[in-house]
Amino acid sequence: MEAINIYAMLVTWKKNKKGECPIAISFDINSKRVGLQNIKNQRVPSDFWDSNRRVVKTSYPNASLINAVIEKKLHHHREFILKRQALEMTLNAAVIKQYLAGKLVDFYTYAQDVIDNKKLDDGEGYSEDTKRRYRDEIKRMQQYQESLQFNQITVKFLESYKLWLQNTYRKKDQKKLHKNSIWKALGFIRMVYNQAVKDEIILNEDNPFKKFEVGSYEENYQKIKYLELNQVQLIEKALLEKLELLDQLTISIGYRFLAMCVLGMRISDAMRLNEAFLNDAGQLDFKPHKTRRYNNTAVVPIQTDRQKKYLQETLRRPLPETDPKSFRTTFNNHLKILAAAAGVPMITSHAGRHTMGSLLIDAGIDKPAAKKMLGVKSDRTFDVYAHLKQSKLLSEAQKLNNVM
Repeated sequence: MEAINIYAMLVTWKKNKKGECPIAISFDINSKRVGLQNIKNQRVPSDFWDSNRRVVKTSYPNASLINAVIEKKLHHHREFILKRQALEMTLNAAVIKQYLAGKLVDFYTYAQDVIDNKKLDDGEGYSEDTKRRYRDEIKRMQQYQESLQFNQITVKFLESYKLWLQNTYRKKDQKKLHKNSIWKALGFIRMVYNQAVKDEIILNEDNPFKKFEVGSYEENYQKIKYLELNQVQLIEKALLEKLELLDQLTISIGYRFLAMCVLGMRISDAMRLNEAFLNDAGQLDFKPHKTRRYNNTAVVPIQTDRQKKYLQETLRRPLPETDPKSFRTTFNNHLKILAAAAGVPMITSHAGRHTMGSLLIDAGIDKPAAKKMLGVKSDRTFDVYAHLKQSKLLSEAQKLNNVM
């Protein structure tokens, strides 16, 4: 193993008019200097430099403070070297020069490796949907900055990127990003950065997320749609009475959506729904695809005639084999046709699960049982549906303004 020495020195050949010389950190491999990094804003006259101890002499003003800065820098660089040695990573003159230039690791290359290979707490990698979303984040970042090194990810960069996402970037439909999409974009960068720290690719001292606030997800209950029971009945009526207007795929999707409304399934589960989802007692019993890594289980007793009817019609109308991401769009496009035929407001697949959540609140089902039916463990997640009903109540109460 090559002998690496890191120490402070005075750069005497760069003396200024006041006779002050910069203090720098030298990187030597086998007694040969391969890199030199000045300590910013730290200069002293050569007479006040102790070349044996490699510190500022105590007789110089603020010597203790300057020496503390030197020691901090030495610790920072030595920790980098020791970690790479411990991990048996390449450590030569080229690596030192890249390190000092802040170009040791390309962010996009490393991010792609994290997406492909990171293992989560359950030992599994990211789902294909998550991988697709993260790859889209990389493509969007490359529109903003074609190449990116970790040392370029500063508070200033994050603030600038956030402003670009808010004011300049446009989606395919030319609409601006929702603030929650911006939160996810910044959260992706933070995830990759923190993983690089964890993998000891970079050190944590300069982590910009210590100062930059990513923010939090914003729930907008006014935008979360669900159906009242009479609207569910209108959709069923359209499926029964307007067969000549609807093709077979619309009918299959329609019944599957109705099943979501009374069973509480997400579209990722509803698209795969078949008889294997039922246990020996005839209950819906499955691990939700979205939260499978958390070992969540949804158990929905099939009790009502409506549940039985929608489930039966769904099971006898299997969906075609297709890519889940593209079929999600197909699913929602057919729901638009169905909503128009039924005379209900435009709906998307999300309304199905939200409808079941609101029905559980209306029925007064106790929270532990309701959470089990929806396959969630968190009270906060379930309370979204209580907020939905409260939001509905408030919007209805506002109509009093018309008569009072």
